[in-house]
Amino acid sequence: MSLAPYACDENLANIRREYLDPFEGVSDRSPFERDRDRILHSPAFRRLAHKTQLFIYSEGDHYRTRLTHTLEATSVAKRIGKTLGLNLMLIEATVFGHDLGQPPFGHAGERALSEIMKTELKLPGFKHNHQGVRVVRKCIFQHFHLKKDSPEKMLRGLNLTDDTIEGILFHTNVDKKLNNFQMYKYLDIVPERINSYTLEGQVVAIADEIAQIFHDCEDGLKHKMISLEEVLKSKLYLVAKESWNKQEKNNEYITEVIKMVSTPTEEDKLSSRYQGVREAVLSKSLRDFLIYDVIKTTKEKINGHGELKTRKIATQVVDFSPLVKEAYLYFKKEIIEKKVYNDRRLITMDIRGSNAIKILFQLFNNEKKLLPDEVFEEYNLISGELGENYAKIILIDYISGMTDRYALMMCKDLLPYPIEF
Repeated sequence: MSLAPYACDENLANIRREYLDPFEGVSDRSPFERDRDRILHSPAFRRLAHKTQLFIYSEGDHYRTRLTHTLEATSVAKRIGKTLGLNLMLIEATVFGHDLGQPPFGHAGERALSEIMKTELKLPGFKHNHQGVRVVRKCIFQHFHLKKDSPEKMLRGLNLTDDTIEGILFHTNVDKKLNNFQMYKYLDIVPERINSYTLEGQVVAIADEIAQIFHDCEDGLKHKMISLEEVLKSKLYLVAKESWNKQEKNNEYITEVIKMVSTPTEEDKLSSRYQGVREAVLSKSLRDFLIYDVIKTTKEKINGHGELKTRKIATQVVDFSPLVKEAYLYFKKEIIEKKVYNDRRLITMDIRGSNAIKILFQLFNNEKKLLPDEVFEEYNLISGELGENYAKIILIDYISGMTDRYALMMCKDLLPYPIEF
């Protein structure tokens, strides 16, 4: 597939990595394909399978994890990127890596680590996108250093391209204070910029939002945190329905689907399977509606923007239309955040996860010899170079890299008294 003129090219003159890469230009894979494969084969990627998306892994086999979320976000991002003529390899590499910095227990884990960073380390906080950059640059050792004059024999990080790392950082809001923290600082990032400098990175950011909001909606419906009727009364559905009614293509089919979803017969209401299909079709239809809106809006913005130069894009180009954005944000706030994320069962799970993280930090901070050998070695190295306070970031690295079940198991194994989570 030929790339659009505003897509991120893979001209070797424009590809930048932290270290010299001996495979650049001689491999059978493009630079971004190698980025993707390095992420895919990393232990941090494998651990996503047992990290919370909404429900802790033990709550059921059919709920999403960080890995299934990543795959769903990949599908959405590539669909948008293909239609816009963007570089699908960069999109895939970025979306595969976008959640590598996510800690166990989801948002609760992120809040707990942020609290620890502020109170114990006297640092600005913790955000998974900043930590994701740290993971791919500092926390993985999978290569030897090929420069003979290098003081280190092992290569830190995955040596990804700047474009992939920039997309990982900007897939969600960047914290200016964290960016100034030495252990997270990367690239010459313009603090005022809030979006990726490539359209591929911007596509990943919006695909992450779309995927998350609708699988959390589906899980919320399945767990009876919200009702189908609440979704059908939302402004997002009403805006989508109005748009569907105006479509000429497949209008008869769309009209019939809307009728089956919104006005089931009394007999249909008694069927659990029918209800399940209604929920699935509604979620899929709304997700498709947002994707089409993003594609249409972005094409209009590109056409009215003049010449767009990749790696120099300073504004948000990939976006929803104003009407849809308003409806989407209201749906996210009033239905997903207020009713799903604030459900008593989720709050209970969040408390369990948050407590586990705080216990682990105190245990490791009080007795460093509880750490695995390689983590203990890294702690001593950083402590000698930058001091004890900076070295505590190694504890954050270790804990944030854990899966839900490993963190809970460690608590039970290390505490001198039995505890139930």
